[in-house]
Amino acid sequence: VESDKRNLQETGKMTGRSQFSFFILSFISIVLASHYDAEAFIQKEYSLQEVLSECSNVLFGTVTEVDPKRMTAKVKPEENLKGETKFGQIKINIGVGQGNFPQQLIRKFKVGEPVIIFYKDEGGRIASVGHIGGIWFQIFAPKRSERSKTWWNFTHIEIYMHRTYKGSTVDFQSHLRQVFAGKIKPKEKKESQSYNLADAPKGAIRVMVLNGSHYDVEFTTLTDFDQVANHKIVYQKTTNRDLPGIEKADLLWIGQGVISNDKYLLTSKQEKKIKAFVKSGGVAIVSGQDSDDGRPCEIGWVPEPIKGIESMGRSDFKA
Repeated sequence: VESDKRNLQETGKMTGRSQFSFFILSFISIVLASHYDAEAFIQKEYSLQEVLSECSNVLFGTVTEVDPKRMTAKVKPEENLKGETKFGQIKINIGVGQGNFPQQLIRKFKVGEPVIIFYKDEGGRIASVGHIGGIWFQIFAPKRSERSKTWWNFTHIEIYMHRTYKGSTVDFQSHLRQVFAGKIKPKEKKESQSYNLADAPKGAIRVMVLNGSHYDVEFTTLTDFDQVANHKIVYQKTTNRDLPGIEKADLLWIGQGVISNDKYLLTSKQEKKIKAFVKSGGVAIVSGQDSDDGRPCEIGWVPEPIKGIESMGRSDFKA
């Protein structure tokens, strides 16, 4: 943000954007504060429809084994509601979680207890949330060819996800069966308005959001921020990395998976266009990009290093 602030201060006069610099920086501060808080918890209110749409798999399982000393548990998948899981067993390393969450979660894991697992099997890792004993929790797993050797690493209990569903896991299972049977409908996914920035009202802060093709929740989250002081914020969503109409934007949001998703995705021409946008007084924010030591995100022209915030953790536990 500081480097973007300097760019605004140095180039604002020649671009005519200086009158918006304070409000743009206010917008950045608000969004980034929310973003970094969300590293700990999912604070955005997701509808059940949004959760189901994002998942590649939804399954019901039963706890088959709990080891309180090693802080591990095993779940046997028994019913596939969405997708066909390739896991014969889901092994969870609870002990690597944050703070005192492992102690809280291990108490919920009892042999015979029902569990719901929602996960997205894509790219080099598997992101997941689960539901047990009436609470939501988050786990991640590395993508391995031998699924039987995979350990899922617990991060934390999701303290806000009760807004998506609040109730016992047994009742939640019953609710989901009705949803997938077509007997009831989950809450509809929120629709967010995408403007053509050329038609934005006078005085509005104009944000172009470059979305990755596989991540459609980020735009919805951003559009919750629709005003700074007396300035309306308008958004235009695109998946076109050539960024047509970028000259109309004050701010460019480069979304998750845009720069790199198992391979580097930007051409030199696209890089130059982003550089020219910033040089002319625009502000570019690079959102989260999946990156770790074994699968680093190539950054090319980005001046600051991109570091992964999640660790694959240990996977050497015996079956």
